Amino acid sequence: MIKLDAQEYVGNNTSIKVLTRTPQLDYPEHSHDFSELVLVKSGSGLHIVNNVHSIILPNSISSICEQDYHQYIDNKNVNLVNVLYNKQQLKINRNIADIIKRLELSKRNFLVYDNDFKRLESIVKLIENEQES
Repeated sequence: MIKLDAQEYVGNNTSIKVLTRTPQLDYPEHSHDFSELVLVKSGSGLHIVNNVHSIILPNSISSICEQDYHQYIDNKNVNLVNVLYNKQQLKINRNIADIIKRLELSKRNFLVYDNDFKRLESIVKLIENEQES
């Protein structure tokens, strides 16, 4: 299994990084030493997390923890945004830390309303703009 490293993907100088995958091709089973939120903008396919299969649809969000393993198969025009984060380096308040913990312990795949997804996209875009400046 492939193991992705936080230094290579998130970087040394930051605790969070946004990566756009347009398109997201099928990707073999892998794990990493960082967490991520995956926001699916368009397309369809299959996301397998810890041997649990979920359908990829527009406006879906997945939460992947550093102890998880996952892969993408049967992708058709999937465009997504990965929000990678290193929890040990995040400087956030306790309420946000609790939200992340609950998200990671609960259901891992969510389908949200279009307006809510657009709000999340705009926040992610702000993070992406900041990381580029």
